[in-house]
Amino acid sequence: EGAFVVADNCSFGVDHGDPDDYPIWEAMYDSVGQLGILSEAATANANWNIDIEGDVPTAFTTDYMISVTNTNKYDHKASAGYGLTTIDLGAPGSSIISTVNNSLYGYKSGTSMATPHVTGAVALILAAADSAFISFYKEDPAAGALLVKQYILDGVDLLNDLEGKTVSGGRLNVYNSIQLLLNRSDLTVIPDSFNVELRLNSVLRDTMTILNSGDNTIYYTISIPDQPDWIGLSQTEGTLPVDTYDQIVVTFDDNGMDTGTYQCIIVVEAGEAGTDTIPVNMQVYDNVGIGERLIRLTEVNVYPNPVSSTDVYLDIRSEENGVLDFVVTDLTGREVYSFQKDILQGENHIKAAQLDLVKGVYIYSLRLNGLHIHSGKLVKD
Repeated sequence: EGAFVVADNCSFGVDHGDPDDYPIWEAMYDSVGQLGILSEAATANANWNIDIEGDVPTAFTTDYMISVTNTNKYDHKASAGYGLTTIDLGAPGSSIISTVNNSLYGYKSGTSMATPHVTGAVALILAAADSAFISFYKEDPAAGALLVKQYILDGVDLLNDLEGKTVSGGRLNVYNSIQLLLNRSDLTVIPDSFNVELRLNSVLRDTMTILNSGDNTIYYTISIPDQPDWIGLSQTEGTLPVDTYDQIVVTFDDNGMDTGTYQCIIVVEAGEAGTDTIPVNMQVYDNVGIGERLIRLTEVNVYPNPVSSTDVYLDIRSEENGVLDFVVTDLTGREVYSFQKDILQGENHIKAAQLDLVKGVYIYSLRLNGLHIHSGKLVKD
């Protein structure tokens, strides 16, 4: 409920102020930053090196503030503060049309004209963000705010007048910043959960697919918090160029264990590309009366692959009857095709008709009676 506040504009301060004298003021920026709010601050309207002269608030070291100096129409720094460690970037602040007294408009200059451009840029970037980023921002607003700040600083147009005088070395370019957000790396993990059933003293192997469906190379790590002995991974880190994937072998081993239900989570982390948490549920049974409950597939074959027509065939040998779900997703995780079919114990030959895909790489997954049993890559040429 209430307003969705993402930024505040601070066109006020103390010339030559020492940040150590204002700890509560700086702590305020940290506090609102934890809520996902970036504070944009106007530096001094004098040609001072703020690294040396000091200024409050633009000499604060809080991560949740963007400090701004003033540039003119020639992309030169105006008579305004600068600092290689204190002032983040420049923005247009000379001869800016603004409101004045008596309901009129007029031209004004200063860092108080420059800073609102950056404040508005924060809001515009979030307005342009896709749903995945907004979900991430709402789940972790502090981290989301810091990413927006990074996109702003990384998206600047570099200027000779600001090189060596500001953190970024450039002037705000909100279009570049939006493109950095929209074209960021993106992590997709398939399946979204593991639900396995094992007889006592058995071993089962399955696969987990990690995709880079964004526009930049990503480095990922995989961990299992408080990792139990009954689950293992074939690898725990990797690097993925754009539109590539790794398949990780997940091994379930219940040797020496008692019957019952065992749970853990698999966490895949890839920096700003995202984090996925995969819940794992393993049910261990004894050898009595479970023949009808244990799902085992001894063979799965999906062909032709690459696909050149609209038909794909599945050869499946199953050791029980059940309902099979076949789902195809693109590299963003969006479902593009699915069907459901009853299968019988033994050999099953199934035709997936009217699979109308555009050229590219896809991921298919199979579930039997609601349990994930197999996944792989499907290429349409």
